[in-house]
Amino acid sequence: MESVELELMKFNKENVYVDLNDVLDIFETEQKGHYTVVFDAGEIWFNVTMRKTVFNKFEKLKKKRGQI
Repeated sequence: MESVELELMKFNKENVYVDLNDVLDIFETEQKGHYTVVFDAGEIWFNVTMRKTVFNKFEKLKKKRGQI
């Protein structure tokens, strides 16, 4: 069984662990430290807080996938 690395995000005042492979895109909002997360399944989370390192890790993954 393959282990999956999960990243911590805070959504609706709850800590949520997310696999970045399930994320289609992450957008920075005007409010510092808040993001909009779009999942492959079509679900969208607004005003998500996460560490900047998680966002940077996703950006590297996005380049690896060939996404623009």
